[in-house]
Amino acid sequence: MDFSEQIQEIATHINGITRQAAAKHNVSFAQAQFLLRVPSEGVSMSELSNLIGIDISTISRNVNKLELLELVKRERDSDDKRTFKLLLTPNGIEIVDLLFSEIDAFAIEILLTIPLDIQEQLGDVLEQLNWAFTRHREK
Repeated sequence: MDFSEQIQEIATHINGITRQAAAKHNVSFAQAQFLLRVPSEGVSMSELSNLIGIDISTISRNVNKLELLELVKRERDSDDKRTFKLLLTPNGIEIVDLLFSEIDAFAIEILLTIPLDIQEQLGDVLEQLNWAFTRHREK
């Protein structure tokens, strides 16, 4: 398998883990993807759109659903009153914590199956890979 196939395979596994965690906590996969990408300080809708790679109209529809579930709220951005910042509600924070807990438990279980010498390098390799993807997307 070449690099692109490996990345696709890993993405498929991660999506599966996220899908299982989401179902366990009564949110859809798409809702979990959104919630997991909202930082504690909030995010603008356009930033979230760029981060997830989904057009702004799709973001708006999903945010409306998440607002109805009382998992997120919109607040005017204090720096730019024309835009809204998306923030997690206390319920949203609780769901995100539960999702990350599920994902972390699975990741640790997987990590323990990998030889120790590779485990020690894996964090650095993944960080560099993540950084390379981020730089590429910003081009």
